[in-house]
Amino acid sequence: MRIEVKLIIFTIMTLIMAYLILNTDSFNTSLACRKLEYFKKEEYQGIVMSKYLDQKNHSAQTIKMQGKNDYGIILARDTSGFYDYVKAGDSLIKIKGQEYIKVYRQDSILRQFKIYFGCD
Repeated sequence: MRIEVKLIIFTIMTLIMAYLILNTDSFNTSLACRKLEYFKKEEYQGIVMSKYLDQKNHSAQTIKMQGKNDYGIILARDTSGFYDYVKAGDSLIKIKGQEYIKVYRQDSILRQFKIYFGCD
């Protein structure tokens, strides 16, 4: 009896682990899509004050901005190259409903980035 219970528990645990492993990609994609939808609802306009990896938030790429209000943009898992490109003093504009951020330097548009979190 004792061996049968252990075998049942082992089988259930194995099935749970297999399910989690096989569904990891769909979970990550779902999370990325939710993150993108949240990002699209936001609106930014201001000057980059600094950028840093937020150690308290899993080393998330973070950009501090100054505009109407001081705020930060958290870009965890963005693969567009935006974070590496932008620097202090750049002006950023992100229109609500879009997934693009425009980068201005010295009053001219320098580059536009489509923020990509991994949602297809």
